Amino acid sequence: MALSTTPALSQAASPRCLTLATDLSYNIMEVYGTPGNYTFRGPLKDIVHIIMNQLGYCYKLLPAADRTYGELHPNGSWSGLLGMVQRGEAAFTPTVVMATPPGMATFSYSEPLLLSEYNVMFARPGLMPSGDGFIWPFTQLVRGGGGGGGGELWVLLLVSCVIVFVATMFTLRGQAVMLRAAVDRGGGFGDSSDVEEMEMDGGTWWRSANRAFLWTWSVLMSQSVPWTPRGTAVRLVAGMWLLWIVVMSALYRSNLKAMLILPKVLLPFDSLEELAASGIPLGVPEDSMVEALLKESDSSSVLGRLRQNMRILGVENYEKHSADLFGGMLAVASYTSTLRRAIHSDFSFKGRCRTYLMSRGFFGPASLSMVFPRGSPLMAKVNKIIEQLREAGILDYLLNAAYFNGTECLKPITSFSLPSERPLELLDFYGMFALYLAGIVLALLVFLLEMIFDPTKRGKKMSGDGRAP
Repeated sequence: MALSTTPALSQAASPRCLTLATDLSYNIMEVYGTPGNYTFRGPLKDIVHIIMNQLGYCYKLLPAADRTYGELHPNGSWSGLLGMVQRGEAAFTPTVVMATPPGMATFSYSEPLLLSEYNVMFARPGLMPSGDGFIWPFTQLVRGGGGGGGGELWVLLLVSCVIVFVATMFTLRGQAVMLRAAVDRGGGFGDSSDVEEMEMDGGTWWRSANRAFLWTWSVLMSQSVPWTPRGTAVRLVAGMWLLWIVVMSALYRSNLKAMLILPKVLLPFDSLEELAASGIPLGVPEDSMVEALLKESDSSSVLGRLRQNMRILGVENYEKHSADLFGGMLAVASYTSTLRRAIHSDFSFKGRCRTYLMSRGFFGPASLSMVFPRGSPLMAKVNKIIEQLREAGILDYLLNAAYFNGTECLKPITSFSLPSERPLELLDFYGMFALYLAGIVLALLVFLLEMIFDPTKRGKKMSGDGRAP
């Protein structure tokens, strides 16, 4: 049979005209207009047009009165498009759906037009100004390595500072005590000036803490220290701390430079587990398989947690759902082929990528087929035409042509080239300004405490000789 794309036969030329039940299928079949004056467009419309021409039928596309795909009622009847097919109001529905056990008991399914799995689409994140950018070199490093919230490395650095401070303080104090005891026993320890310096460094707990604090935090901030560790034990602790800080500072600077040269966009989620943890509402098409699976899932499972924030997407609120999606207030789950078509349409209209898909789909791949009444003589003929369209490559051409403009948006978002460099804003510096202000306040506080409680100043008054004890 030769394939043709000539206009459909008019009702005047042939009395054989069929009513086909169809509706909006998230950009595979687009529906415009008002009741009684609908206009249909999309790759599925083109496929139906070819099939009906080959069959020699004129046809009329008609949505269901309730604008749903179909749901099984307890009395065995179906609503929506499937209900029209069951009641004989439509010869079949070209809207492709996945075969289910309840549906297979009532209807017959054609050869699959395509194979697709479910996926989730969400607003594409962009580069935004942030006041905490100076902590990201370690935060994103931990996230990239499979860590949790990303603060573990900062906590480890803080704990290391405390441990080194305490170790240095006790080492200084212990070294001074042992040295004094050895001197009292008449032992010799080389240069007397070194002995005096070591005794002075750890002569009291206050002085030991002063030296240890000054060394620990000055080295951490890469500041010069007007004090040289003396004694093997102290130098061992100080040397280990110097080596650790050299490694950490090199790691921090290299990551900070890499972030400035090639900023990395963090995805809000890239799996169902991350989506459930994010609390972002998930929109699912009405009467879809994913809606049924979410409703039947256990509340403790990932799907059960997604059900808590589930929103049913009806075709009558398509524009509102789209606005919520692009505004980052709603994630949408549907077939990957359908979402790719939506990305194609949006990119064709806006000229930029506004959404992204998860890197891996779920619930699939599934066979999507047209639905016929049981025993319909048309199904065998339609199946033959579908096979011919697939073998000739026309089926793949029509479906792929429906979303070729969106291929740029389907690239991994981590390798997505930014259209332009983002200039730094004042908000990017708020974190560093706040840190600088906190340092000034802390320095002023320490200065006041030294003026009030400085033991050296008190010692001068007591000695009266103008020298510190």
